[in-house]
Amino acid sequence: MNVAIVGAGLAGLAAGCELSERGHRVTLFEKRPFAGGKAYSFRDRETSETTDNGQHVFMQCTTAYTGFLRKLGTLHLTKRQKRLRVSVFAPDGRRATISAAALPAPLHLLPSFVRYGHLSATSKVRIGWLLAAVARMNERERLSLWAAPFDDWLRAHGQRDEEVR
Repeated sequence: MNVAIVGAGLAGLAAGCELSERGHRVTLFEKRPFAGGKAYSFRDRETSETTDNGQHVFMQCTTAYTGFLRKLGTLHLTKRQKRLRVSVFAPDGRRATISAAALPAPLHLLPSFVRYGHLSATSKVRIGWLLAAVARMNERERLSLWAAPFDDWLRAHGQRDEEVR
């Protein structure tokens, strides 16, 4: 069977690989001169700093993505940190950092969350209450989170624009 896939983002690439492995003839269409969709990097001409966009952070728990990179033979091209440290830029150029401390999960992100500069103290409290509510959920309740758009769920639980962004 001949299959056309429009869009060479991660989903299009993964679908193309899977279909090709199953014996289908795949043609992939992409409007940009590179594949990857929102997952790409660019170098800022003024600062010479490389900025990642899209699926640029992956951890040991992202096994499907890691497996996809391994299948493509590109896993060796990635940078893996021993401990999470990611810069996040606001539209106005302000930078904040998310990093993991040498603490057991989920406490490993607590110091970074407290210092995170893109959220007000009020937002941090709101998010803290939400995380505590999620921690108290049983498995059935956690699975029910998939039933509706996550944005709707966040807003139904008191999260405002600042927290959702």
